[in-house]
Amino acid sequence: MNSLFNDHPELFWVYTSYQYAVDSSNIVHKVRLKFCITKDELPQAQANFNDVLNSLVSGAKQFTSQVDQEKYLHDAICQMNTYDPDNHMNQSAYSALTTGTSVCAGYARAFQAACQRLGITCYYVTGISMGSTHAWNVVKIDGKFYNVDLTWDDSISECIGVTSYDYFNKSDAAFASDHSRSSLSGRIVACN
Repeated sequence: MNSLFNDHPELFWVYTSYQYAVDSSNIVHKVRLKFCITKDELPQAQANFNDVLNSLVSGAKQFTSQVDQEKYLHDAICQMNTYDPDNHMNQSAYSALTTGTSVCAGYARAFQAACQRLGITCYYVTGISMGSTHAWNVVKIDGKFYNVDLTWDDSISECIGVTSYDYFNKSDAAFASDHSRSSLSGRIVACN
């Protein structure tokens, strides 16, 4: 389930927490999902989600290089948002794309969704950063893999008043001082 949620940011309407039941052989027989948008709200929410994503992708396509397209998405998503843990959908791409507030999960999933629409390989990564659970991305640009952390760049940018790229396209070694991957995300390709 975690891999499914990590690979599909378009599933914004499902909370990433879930419950399951297993039998004495440890076989899962039930999975219970929780939804953050009602069935009636879903069509409009999907339209809003797609409109923002299409606008981001259209803006990024004005650039010919992958790194410039990636930088455009990084900057646009950071400019659209402020870090806020009180947004009830903060674990979703939807929060970062449509509400103006999110947390690391929302930033990372929004970036992943936009990169995927552009055809740029992008993974959602979880782990620990500065002592807390955290999420960021691994992106493939011009054949090489890099770490990208929009949340920390946005936080720095808001503090200093200019766009930060301190956590943009960095190697694992550069991230090692304050980022460590979870065991599941440790399976994602290394960034040299």
